[in-house]
Amino acid sequence: MKSLRKLTPLFRLFLAAMLLTVALVLLFKGTSGPISAQQSRALPQERQIENLIPRHVPLDVKVTKDKEKAWKDIKNENWARDFELEITNTGEKPIYTFYLLIFFDVPTDFETELIAPIHYGRPEISDPRTKPTADDVPIKPRETQVFRIHPNILLSWDKGRRQKGWRLPTKVRIKLESLTFGDGTGLMFSEGIPYPRTSPKTSQRNSSTSPTRGKRKSVNWRWGKTRPIRTQASWAYDVILQGEQNSGITQTHAPIARADAIRWLLAIPVVKDFRNAL
Repeated sequence: MKSLRKLTPLFRLFLAAMLLTVALVLLFKGTSGPISAQQSRALPQERQIENLIPRHVPLDVKVTKDKEKAWKDIKNENWARDFELEITNTGEKPIYTFYLLIFFDVPTDFETELIAPIHYGRPEISDPRTKPTADDVPIKPRETQVFRIHPNILLSWDKGRRQKGWRLPTKVRIKLESLTFGDGTGLMFSEGIPYPRTSPKTSQRNSSTSPTRGKRKSVNWRWGKTRPIRTQASWAYDVILQGEQNSGITQTHAPIARADAIRWLLAIPVVKDFRNAL
């Protein structure tokens, strides 16, 4: 009896240690399961595309079949050059202009997304009050055209990837900004709200808005200042890739600044000029 009494405390200690070990094992299994599930959800097998254009907007947007497999490859380093959209006019009226914004989930130093515009038509007639000319060719009903990211934007993204170590995107969102039919009607904003109907007036073609024309030395901004290409390229790069507020732009003017920066990148006459400016 005395020997059993001496062993009892040791037995109790051993039993407590065993119970604690079992509890820790069960706890580890319970917590490791959700973490693995979250990791699997955070790392999709292929890139996802989210089309946020409302159904009543007569645009069918999808990645071309020729590029779809390469673009969806989550490890594809050339994803931006393989991003090729096939856009179809699904309505009954010709489309003279549209402006889409493409958002890629690639955070920069300031936690913004990479943004690229996809647009069609002259900027002057994107205002429904402006009537197209005979030189403006619309996208006819049921007609399909292919669109790609502008080379100037690709160059700026290459620099961010090379110098900042940006990761590859896993998801893209597509939003509508504007669309016009050339008859005084159109749709605006991501919700596709109709423009107030107006009587359009014939526009005058402005050669300086063409990506392959215009002055090389300087471009006028909304602020009324004229800057050399190198200065403007650096400014546009900062606005798009590093955020408006970190580029000295107030929150009120941020949307205007970003739109101006994107338009300026698209308006540089020669891609070589932009590469040298960066």
